[in-house]
Amino acid sequence: MTSLQFLWVVAVAQGVLLVSLVILIILNRWFRLRRSARLQPRRHELDAAMQRWAMGQAPAAEVERALARLPVSLAVDALVTWSARVPGERWQDLSRVLASQWWARVVRINNRSARWWKRLECAHFLSVAATPHDIGRVLRLLRDDHPAVQIAAATTLERLTSPILVTAVLDQLPLLAPTVQAYYASALKKARPAVVRHLQQLFRRPDDPRLPRMIEFAGRL
Repeated sequence: MTSLQFLWVVAVAQGVLLVSLVILIILNRWFRLRRSARLQPRRHELDAAMQRWAMGQAPAAEVERALARLPVSLAVDALVTWSARVPGERWQDLSRVLASQWWARVVRINNRSARWWKRLECAHFLSVAATPHDIGRVLRLLRDDHPAVQIAAATTLERLTSPILVTAVLDQLPLLAPTVQAYYASALKKARPAVVRHLQQLFRRPDDPRLPRMIEFAGRL
């Protein structure tokens, strides 16, 4: 085979690979659009159920049934989206209903997943639907190596106030990046009394090496 023939073979192979890549992108886009169109009625159904539930016109079980009709990732995303629109006290009822659902149990188990995005999904879910039985899971996620998981887990404290979790968060502070610390301060504002008690105990130990970071953190509360 001459050099020219070899170059032609390489060019043809690259052309075939390029065409295959374009076809793959188009097919992927088509499948995603088709899947989205198929799921759109279920999203609308969930939104309607959420609106009725938020206004007290539907039970939490109706929301749960609508969530169960969606893929798990979309159900978690929907919960997180609606968490900003519905008062916190309403979520306790829904959390109790979701606690017994198979897909919610699967999401909870992912707090031990080797994949960080699975742990992140679990943290997002617990930030909305955690119950007192989830304290151990939240503790594990707060101590996660991935900052995104840590931040998502800290959001749980806005709905699940626990001295154990508050203490764990404050103990983690010296090990966290400044941006994560700032987010923790925002999440801990609702649990401010428990935070203040813990900080008061710490301030009584002036030789504690964590004290400078804690003082800086206290200023953000």
